[in-house]
Amino acid sequence: MPVQPSRNNRSSRKPRLAPADAQFLTDPQGAALLGVGLTKFHELQQHDPDFPPAVWFGSRSKRHVRDELRAYALEKRAKVGECPRKVRGGLLIETA
Repeated sequence: MPVQPSRNNRSSRKPRLAPADAQFLTDPQGAALLGVGLTKFHELQQHDPDFPPAVWFGSRSKRHVRDELRAYALEKRAKVGECPRKVRGGLLIETA
């Protein structure tokens, strides 16, 4: 009998362990922490390779480690700060 493909869209990677003292956030809580909407939060999870992976408790309970999301936000802020360009009034202005 052939094995049927899984209906689960998550990757089959081995689950990772979270730190013992971690605080866990749901998707809406994580989006609020980052200051983005839920749709943008889901886009970041799917398309940004730097986004911290979620921790799964069973097959339907996904959480995010608060400290990892904060570190991600600070890293992104630092990268934006390194950008040598500024935007004023919708116009891109090069800085020397």
